[in-house]
Amino acid sequence: MEKLNNCRRAISQWRRELTPYERKTIEDIKYELNAALRDDSKTREEITDLTLRLKEAYRDEEQYWYQKSRSLWMTLGDNNSKYFHALTNQRQVRNRITGLHDENGKWSI
Repeated sequence: MEKLNNCRRAISQWRRELTPYERKTIEDIKYELNAALRDDSKTREEITDLTLRLKEAYRDEEQYWYQKSRSLWMTLGDNNSKYFHALTNQRQVRNRITGLHDENGKWSI
């Protein structure tokens, strides 16, 4: 059981480090874009660059949750990330290992 717990913790930590775009990153880009729109000294190219970065961040987040949800019917452009997040959580609960049978057939937690 200890090996399973250690493996689960290591995978969780690895996943957190490799998330393509976190919600905080998207909020930071939105804040930068709003500040650039209010600032008259910013060029159109800078604003366009921030807009493209924000679109890419949303696209990456959507694709991340799509891949995690293992849903085959999603069409690209669907911004329903909350739904895919719920599917992923449901699958994680279903796949959780709560205990094992030992060699004598006794259930151990």
